[in-house]
Amino acid sequence: MACFPTMLLGEDVVEMADGSTLNGALKSISAEGEIQLTSSLSAKDLRLSAKNLKSVRFASNASNADDSLAQLLLSNSDDLPVTIDSLDSSALCFKSPDFGGAQVNRGGVQSIRFIEPNPRSIYAGPLATDRWRQPDVRAAGWEFREDTLTTFQNASSIYNFEKLPIRYSLEMTFSWQNQPNFEVRFGNSTNFSDQPSNQYLLSFTSNGIELRRESNAPNRLLTVLLWQPQMNQWAEKQAKIELRVDRLQSRIYLRFNGERVAVGFDPLEKNPNGTGIMISGGGTSDNQLVIREMKLSEINDARGPFAVTQSANLELDCIVTRDDDRLSGQIESIQATAEGLLFRFVSDFQETPLELLDSDLCYVYFAKADLAKTVNQQSIYQKFRSLLSKEPSEDAENGSAKSSLYQIGLSSGGKLSADAIHLTDANMQIEHSLLGTVTIPRNRITWIINSANSEQTIESP
Repeated sequence: MACFPTMLLGEDVVEMADGSTLNGALKSISAEGEIQLTSSLSAKDLRLSAKNLKSVRFASNASNADDSLAQLLLSNSDDLPVTIDSLDSSALCFKSPDFGGAQVNRGGVQSIRFIEPNPRSIYAGPLATDRWRQPDVRAAGWEFREDTLTTFQNASSIYNFEKLPIRYSLEMTFSWQNQPNFEVRFGNSTNFSDQPSNQYLLSFTSNGIELRRESNAPNRLLTVLLWQPQMNQWAEKQAKIELRVDRLQSRIYLRFNGERVAVGFDPLEKNPNGTGIMISGGGTSDNQLVIREMKLSEINDARGPFAVTQSANLELDCIVTRDDDRLSGQIESIQATAEGLLFRFVSDFQETPLELLDSDLCYVYFAKADLAKTVNQQSIYQKFRSLLSKEPSEDAENGSAKSSLYQIGLSSGGKLSADAIHLTDANMQIEHSLLGTVTIPRNRITWIINSANSEQTIESP
């Protein structure tokens, strides 16, 4: 990650290749490579050579990520939040919150990732002020310690949320001293009486994670999903577990430490809609159990992005939907409609183009320009090899792509590279290998790094 020197309030920071640091107001960087800096160290403006520049951090231009629809990854690894306008056989047109409208040749696009809408929080805790209670006055409850639930014994506590949305996310972080031993019942509407109830039961032990559905039917416990990971998954003695529930589709998605790992289907009618939750733990004197960062959120899409490892060595375009369907073929076009972006997708196992909306997509990967094939030149079995490959491409390993001299951080959180820059008090003009000449307002630039004088990995600070 890029590390920058300490900034004085209201001043730009210029770091040179020899390690020296200058604070002041950066007035310009000329196309010829001269830096002009106003500094308290000199009555006159300082003039420096950009060849000796290591980095610049601008004082007033804080990072301000925009709520854009998509994350565009270019073939040179530049990463930009954008709004997609259209795609045809030759170019992708988009708008950047940093520099406005632009287009890039289709071969210059590596992927598009569609960002999930922000969830609406219903509950965040646990807090000592919450009305958690014991299911039985004779039973032990969890103890509150600095916004956590903690126990060294068998303990159970109940809470009632304000509501249970149609689509929701229930997540919490579990930690343990020796081994996990937790049970979470939710969707309950009967205050957890001894009678069979319409609810879900999540069991988390050293054997894995199982979600069961309870009802008052004769066979009242049915497994909805089961996930048994490798033993080394428990090595850190902590895990973040999230359940995304779509009550309309009767589907439940399990995410472990941020990665979706399992999907289950609830086969019974009248899925649980109660607001009650009961958390139980089997702690012992040498196995402390802790629960923290518990959240209930209303979400627009329960599916969420599926974790995908993808090689840059694609011979066909690939689409990954939010249901984890993976399609290979050719994207004919992208058009803006009233319902959203409409993708027309051609494959060799369908006679007519498939039409998909961006709301149903997670990732779109574009064929590498020098490897692209028409649909009927490759068998269906070969199509998925590059998508499922976990090895980086040979080109990526060898770094065969020519790297640009400058890296530029943008207010949206995006990053651009440039072969040449020209900075004035109003804007910066850059020469980009894929986008051509780009003009960026100065107040949208957060940092600049000269790659020739920095060996650090570049990330937004």
